[in-house]
Amino acid sequence: MEFEKIANRILAVFLLCVFIVPVIFMNHQIGKISTAENRRLADFPKIYDASGKLNPNLQNEFSSWFGDNLGMRDDYIKLSSNIQYKVLNKSSSQKVEIGRDGWFFYTMDNNMDIAKGKYPNFGEDMLADICDQQVKIKNKLQEQGIDYILVLPVSKVSVYPEYIASGDYSVTKTPADMLADYLETHSDVKVVRLKDALLKAKDSGQLYFKTDTHWNEYGAYIAYCEIIRKMNEWGMIDTPPADVTFYEGKYHGEMSAMLGDPNLLPDEDCPKSKITDPKAMKITS
Repeated sequence: MEFEKIANRILAVFLLCVFIVPVIFMNHQIGKISTAENRRLADFPKIYDASGKLNPNLQNEFSSWFGDNLGMRDDYIKLSSNIQYKVLNKSSSQKVEIGRDGWFFYTMDNNMDIAKGKYPNFGEDMLADICDQQVKIKNKLQEQGIDYILVLPVSKVSVYPEYIASGDYSVTKTPADMLADYLETHSDVKVVRLKDALLKAKDSGQLYFKTDTHWNEYGAYIAYCEIIRKMNEWGMIDTPPADVTFYEGKYHGEMSAMLGDPNLLPDEDCPKSKITDPKAMKITS
């Protein structure tokens, strides 16, 4: 019985510390960046608005400030992300989906709906408006003696949908495809489609980072070669792509920070490129 009392007191003290210590060490630095989330923390709210009246959003803004600036917050976030990923094999962020074979995918900005072929639901009016704007841009630049080319990159989910674990995904028609189709049939805007070139190059090497949303240097080179190819086809240049050599490198992707701990995921192997015969050089200034 005595042991149970001691244990309860120890537990009570521990829980009290868990709740009180973060409050004691509240962050008071304005504009502090959270290393765990790679974003600016909420500032302390203004009590009164510009007219001298009580700020109508005071409660919500105070709640955001309090939640963002609790002491040891980054440590708790990192601990939680490590437990969820390494122990439970779950994503600690709604921004990231854990895919197959070490692949990670960004889920915001309708990215997964793009993979499903459900976004955007282009209507004729929307496509016509985009086309009209593109033609205006082209014509305005043409008046200044400038050629205009619209390059349409594609997201990782469009090139590697087979690694998305939340469903049975495959390569499908994406917004870039729909827009290119419309522009090519309704205008003389020069459009460079990068999707087909990237898909064809998949078997020759990895094109996107597994732990990041972006293409790697090999993927960028494939895209660059396609742009040069199209410009030669249109008679705008008479120049082959620059030759490069690739070597093994390391890269630390942004998905770690999105999951709550910048060091959660290890560096991944990736191709690095070096121009064989550069016509320009870096200068320190």
